[in-house]
Amino acid sequence: LSAWGGTYILVKSEMTRSVDARLIERMEAAIAALAADQPLPPLNNGDTADFVDSARRDGFQTRDADGTQTEMRYLLQTTSQGRLRLGEDVELQEELRDLLAGGMMVSLFATLIVMAVVGLWMARRSQARLNKVNVGLAAVARGDLATRIMLDGNDDLSLLAARIDATTARLENAMM
Repeated sequence: LSAWGGTYILVKSEMTRSVDARLIERMEAAIAALAADQPLPPLNNGDTADFVDSARRDGFQTRDADGTQTEMRYLLQTTSQGRLRLGEDVELQEELRDLLAGGMMVSLFATLIVMAVVGLWMARRSQARLNKVNVGLAAVARGDLATRIMLDGNDDLSLLAARIDATTARLENAMM
C-alpha cells in the first residue's frame, strides 16, 4: 500500500509540476509579448489566456473551468497591463491519474487474493505438521515408546520433533 500510494503521489506531483512549468514558460512569453506590445503567443487547444479582475492572489489554482466540466490549472500573475490568467486543460492528466489509481486498485486486489491463498496454504501446512506432533506425543503419553514423529524440513518444528524422537528412543532403550 505504501509503495502504491507513494507511486501515485509521485506521479500526480510530477504531472502537476510539468503543467506548472509549461504555464510559467507561457506566462513569461506572454509578459514578454505584452511588454513588446505584441499579441499573446498562440495557445494549445483547450488552454486559455485572459485578463481578470480577481481578488485571488497570484499563483497556481486548479478548478473546473467556468461553466464546463473540464479540469483546468491556472496561473494568475499581476502584470503592468493587468492581471493575466493563463490556463491549461488538465482533463487528460486527471483521466490518466484515475486510470493509474484504478490499475493500482486492481493490482492491490489481486495481490491480496494471492496473499490470502498463500497464507491459507501455509497455515494449513503448519497446522498439519503440528497435528502430527500432537498425535505422536499423544501416542508416547499412552505408552507407545516406539512412536516417531519424523517431520520433514529443517525448521524449528522439525528440530523439536527430532528431539522428541531422540528422547522417546532413549526412553524406549532404557525400558528394555
